[in-house]
Amino acid sequence: MKEKTFYLLTILLFMTIALTACSSSETPTEIIEPQPETPTELPADEPSETISEEMTIYIGPILADCEGEGPQKCMLVKESPDEEYTFFYDQIEGFEVEEGFEYELRVQVDPVENPPAGASSLRWILVDMVSKTEVVSAPPAPIEGTPWLLESFLSTNGELENVLPDTLITAEFENEQISGSTGCNQYFGAYVSEEDTLSVTVIGFTEMYCSPEEVMEQEGQYLTALESATSYHVSADKLEIFTGGGETALVYLVAESSSLTSAPWKLNLLDDGEGKVISTIAGTEITLEFAEDGNLTGSSGCNTYNSSYEINGDMITIGPIASTMMSCTEPDMIMEQEFAYLQMLETVTNYQIKGNELELVNEAKESRLNYTAQSGNTALQPAQPGTKIPTKEELQNTAYTSEWTESGLAPLTDGEYREPLSPDSATEIVVQLTDNLVAGELGEGGQASAVILVTQPGGSGTFYDLAIVARVNDEPVNVATTFIGDRVQINAIAIDHGEVVLDMITHGPDDPMCCPAQHVIQKFSLQGSELVPTSTEFISITNVVWKWEEFQEMNDNLVIVEDPQQYTLEFLSDGGVNLKADCNVAGGTYSVDGSQLTIEIATTTLAICPPDSLSEEYLRLLNDSVSYFLESGQLFIAIKFDTGIMKFSQ
Repeated sequence: MKEKTFYLLTILLFMTIALTACSSSETPTEIIEPQPETPTELPADEPSETISEEMTIYIGPILADCEGEGPQKCMLVKESPDEEYTFFYDQIEGFEVEEGFEYELRVQVDPVENPPAGASSLRWILVDMVSKTEVVSAPPAPIEGTPWLLESFLSTNGELENVLPDTLITAEFENEQISGSTGCNQYFGAYVSEEDTLSVTVIGFTEMYCSPEEVMEQEGQYLTALESATSYHVSADKLEIFTGGGETALVYLVAESSSLTSAPWKLNLLDDGEGKVISTIAGTEITLEFAEDGNLTGSSGCNTYNSSYEINGDMITIGPIASTMMSCTEPDMIMEQEFAYLQMLETVTNYQIKGNELELVNEAKESRLNYTAQSGNTALQPAQPGTKIPTKEELQNTAYTSEWTESGLAPLTDGEYREPLSPDSATEIVVQLTDNLVAGELGEGGQASAVILVTQPGGSGTFYDLAIVARVNDEPVNVATTFIGDRVQINAIAIDHGEVVLDMITHGPDDPMCCPAQHVIQKFSLQGSELVPTSTEFISITNVVWKWEEFQEMNDNLVIVEDPQQYTLEFLSDGGVNLKADCNVAGGTYSVDGSQLTIEIATTTLAICPPDSLSEEYLRLLNDSVSYFLESGQLFIAIKFDTGIMKFSQ
């Protein structure tokens, strides 16, 4: 055994370049073809007292390009099936390799006395061919029509660097056009390819800014490396792109396509089909998540929304969409972006997934929404890298403070806890974790999760609590809980600037217990072990006289109302609506469901107004209303068929 090891060390002096290739197996094996490397100086033979020895070696399935005293072809050799192949610069007498086969050989190794300069000090002779196994390689993925996911890129320091964690850089080549994601922005361009040559020109990309700064630096280096391409090589599921100097510029792997429900989706851009391709506004994030049960949820940038969906082949139907009604003022145009997005989402008819990208298009395939798959559940992702926030499973199995249970605790199992109302009672107290949960930075409380619990103590009431869960000694602990109401409706929960924000429907002064109707935005801060209310904003469109100021049509035509006092709108708390339409007055009813708004005008006077009057158009538009939102004290009403948005002031 010692002599065999000695000979192995002698052999390895001549195997100077490592190569990753296939291991020997009777099953089909992927071949990874080696790339030429700069020759290294071979070590001089050292005198030894060697004697002839027999040994087993394994020969690889290809002759690889290598460098000795000049360019040549080398066999690949290893001593054990589990090792990696290395270049073999010598010959084996009585053996000639046939590419496409792996060999197990028994060879005799004889020392050569006084070999010529540069020649081997060993002579290799075939004793027996133990096995010859054909290697069937997986067919290479074509460069065209295959979604590619970047693994590494040539950086400005001249070395291959791995893609930053949590960034996905993609490329797709099709019909002489290239498109993909830089990890922040979407890009597109043109390419020309003949045989193994390749040239790429990046024509344009969206202009979002992403943090941290390293993401933007990576984006620039990736696009530079992409445009340096002169050739490529596809092997099995790997694409390598090379520069004119022969350096590896980019290494991609085939991107496994996501499914609709596999991960949340983040919107990259909106294409309205009329020449407007718009990336999301910097500082905003629009998301979409499909559940297995046919429901979807997401963030439209300011508010959260939910709906249902149906799939039939590559066809998809979404809607109607319900949304919370918070008003955001920053960044500029955020509410306009939100409205345009939700309107487009309701009109999609088809979907397509390529790699980690999702496209939703309308029936005419003119307008489209482009998303990138995100890893994990966005509602439970840490706000900062490396922060360990309780998982959803942990939240479903945490003990929560409860004023309804005998012990004062409700230790949940799989999201639920039950106990008898009294020792002999068949009625149970039931405490459940709802789907309203979020994670983030809570002021001085650090990273934590905010959840909503609902308790049914056996009577007519259904009681809601807001609870905070954080890690204490690496265990999830309910650190604070506060009661928020009986039979309230939770529209959304968020964490913003260190505070928990609840968008909910609660009871107004005159609302019966069965039917809360007061829309409020309630904020809480975590102070020690207490959740303290910090502000309450009442959201209402009722009992206000709204004056029509303008109508922004989707074709960019803007109608300015010269005298808003002549066009008024008042929503009454009893469901009625009063209107003034220039020289006429009208009345009817309205209904609100989330952000959805329906107005039915039942009566109107029939006075003949001046020729330039907007009376008829005003009434027609209001009859076609579909949704609304409030922003900075102004009311915006969306008209069906994406006709436009009416703007009102108080």
